[in-house]
Amino acid sequence: MLEIPTPSQDPKGPEPAPEVVKHQEEEEEETCVSHCPLGFYDDSEARRCRRCHKGCERCVGRTPTECRSCRRGLYFNPLNATCSETCPAGYFADDSKLSGVG
Repeated sequence: MLEIPTPSQDPKGPEPAPEVVKHQEEEEEETCVSHCPLGFYDDSEARRCRRCHKGCERCVGRTPTECRSCRRGLYFNPLNATCSETCPAGYFADDSKLSGVG
């Protein structure tokens, strides 16, 4: 298992270490990364990259209401931070941004 770096113990004072989280995909070795890839979010407490909900490209958590952007072909609903194939009632698709616009 890889060790996560800690701040330097230099006599001049500690230097902050880069944020390092573990990223693990099925059947791959664990590696340390400075940021999580698309489709994953940083679980700071566990210091791991966790997979976003299936429609999210970027997210802040695992649930479908924690999306920040959507995978290709889905529209982002800013009212509830979800991704779907259609926009909610009263909204139309803005294909230039792939979001539902009111």
